Amino acid sequence: ERELQEEKHEREADVSKYRERLATMGEGQLVVEIEKLKTEVQCKDKELEYLRSELKEKDTQQTAESSLISKQRDSAAEELRALQAAQLEHDAEMNALRMQLIAQKEDALAVADRLSQVQNELHLATGDRNTLLAKAEEPPTNETVMSLVKEIMS
Repeated sequence: ERELQEEKHEREADVSKYRERLATMGEGQLVVEIEKLKTEVQCKDKELEYLRSELKEKDTQQTAESSLISKQRDSAAEELRALQAAQLEHDAEMNALRMQLIAQKEDALAVADRLSQVQNELHLATGDRNTLLAKAEEPPTNETVMSLVKEIMS
């Protein structure tokens, strides 16, 4: 568009120059000059037509590129929404797994506590058994028999 404006100004300047020249020329020279100017005008018209078609082609190309970019942007936006939804789903799954892990850890701690209690009870029972076996291996005395009877009764 700017090129066309510049071209128009150049033509106006050329027309002023030609008017001045024509005013000083004879009839034969005028006819030759007019034919020359007609040829120039035809050339300029062809050039102008070429520039217009080139401009139209570039406009069409730019519109196509714009459309493609718009489609790519829409596709990228859709892909982003899908990724965000997948991220939310993944986050929910991770939170569920964390909760499950916490519950399993609490269960494991409870089992460890119970195991510790059982080991303590087993240790105490083993100590009691060893004490009883040791007493059983001693020659029985009235005191020993009485203490065994008391323990059995309790």
